[in-house]
Parts: sequence; C-alpha cells; structure tokens
Amino acid sequence: MQVRYRQLVVSALLAGGTLTAFAGAVHANPLHNDPIVREAYQHFYVLDYPACVALLEKVQAVHPGDPGPTAMLLEARVFEELYRQDLLDTTFYANDGFLMQASDA
Repeated sequence: MQVRYRQLVVSALLAGGTLTAFAGAVHANPLHNDPIVREAYQHFYVLDYPACVALLEKVQAVHPGDPGPTAMLLEARVFEELYRQDLLDTTFYANDGFLMQASDA
C-alpha cells in the first residue's frame, strides 16, 4: 500500500511539472503575448505611464471591438493620474488616519 501511494505521488509530481512547464505559454487573454502589450507593461512597471499609454492606444486602435485593450488602456490612465497626483505614495496608507478623516467630514 505504501509503495503504491509513493508511485501515485511521484506520478502526480511529474505530471504537475509537465503541466507547469506547459502552462507558462498559456494566457487567459492571448493579447498578453503581443510584444507591444508586453513592452507597454514594462513601461507601466517602471512608472513610465505616458509611454505605456501611447503603446496601449496603438493596441486599442488595432483591436477596436475588443474590450481587453480598452481595459488595459483605462488601467494605465488611472494609474497615470494617481501617479500625477502623488497618490501612489504608500506612506499615505500606512496608518488608519486617512480612514478616520473621511468619517469625520
């Protein structure tokens, strides 16, 4: 019984490793494999929102009926505005003070 259990565990791990290796190439949205989208998100992650927005506008122009590029573009624009207003600074949210101020008003 113990040997059979070990065989099942080893088989499951091997199968899982195979699936994990394969899963690296699979995306929920195939648009995420687009080189322009990948480049846009590289700009997004280094806080270069204008470059990100410009690239995502190109993607949206190529896929006008697809809601995915529009959602990506709107996300970038929201973060661009939050960054412009300096609201991405985590020290604002480090304590409960910002919650209490809203309830006092």
